[in-house]
Amino acid sequence: MYRWAIFLASIALALTVDAAWFWPFASEEKEPEPPRLSELMEEASIKIDEASNLAAEGKVDEAVEAYRKALEELDKVERENPERAATPEFATLRTKRGYVNAAIDSMLLSQARENAKAVAVTDTTELEKKFAARRAGDKATPAGAAQRPEIESQLDNFMQGERAKAKAVKKAAKKSKAVRDEVAKIKQLIERNPKDRKLKLRLAAEQIRKEDWEGADATLKALLDEKPSDAAALNLKAVEEISRGDTKAAEKLLDRAIQSNPRDYHAYYNMANLRLQSGDNRRGAKRYYETGRAVGGPKDDELEAAFE
Repeated sequence: MYRWAIFLASIALALTVDAAWFWPFASEEKEPEPPRLSELMEEASIKIDEASNLAAEGKVDEAVEAYRKALEELDKVERENPERAATPEFATLRTKRGYVNAAIDSMLLSQARENAKAVAVTDTTELEKKFAARRAGDKATPAGAAQRPEIESQLDNFMQGERAKAKAVKKAAKKSKAVRDEVAKIKQLIERNPKDRKLKLRLAAEQIRKEDWEGADATLKALLDEKPSDAAALNLKAVEEISRGDTKAAEKLLDRAIQSNPRDYHAYYNMANLRLQSGDNRRGAKRYYETGRAVGGPKDDELEAAFE
């Protein structure tokens, strides 16, 4: 009896020390697996889809803003996962960033190509008064009455144009303020991260949108002095030259960008746009576009429509 008591006591002690060998439901707590890259990029993907829809609706400013927020999300994912960012796993993120930058570049270049300068007329009140007086004078005389339909048509067309110009100026002023705010925001980020080239490229892009040529020149010069073969900086410098009407300088810059990085499709797409703008035959422009597609560039509906 005594021996059995000792035996049972030893079993109890063993169970107390390590019960895992006996209890089938015991298991070691495993560390949770890190989230997949697709989950980390979910917010950025939502912004990219939103931007794509806005671009399809012709809302360029809103689309650029959405793409810009998508870039911020992608940068955040990369910044918060430095070890994983250095592995091939993050190639998808880099590809997505390239697509977003290409979309922004394309829209910037389209705006430069249109080169629409708003006329500085923000108040049409006086014109409206003159218009009303002219019409009243026409009605006061038989001769005027006889010519009134043609005259009124011409004046209506003129006033519609002036109203459109006034609306465009107000819209441009609102857009300019948004760009100024964005420039100030980027400059603050650069002060905290003075070696971040991506932020400086974004600053140059915003300065070009604002037509701050002096600022864009300074930003891009600093980038190219530090790294003359930077394809992204060369592309932006080309966009600036196109915006200012110097297509020859732009073409040389795009040639340099292609030589610096033949696998970067941005320069090929920009060259295709430049050739179309310069009145070059569509075949030459199309060759550049097809080369950009061959090295991994996304489909560009606007360019493809121009080739049809």
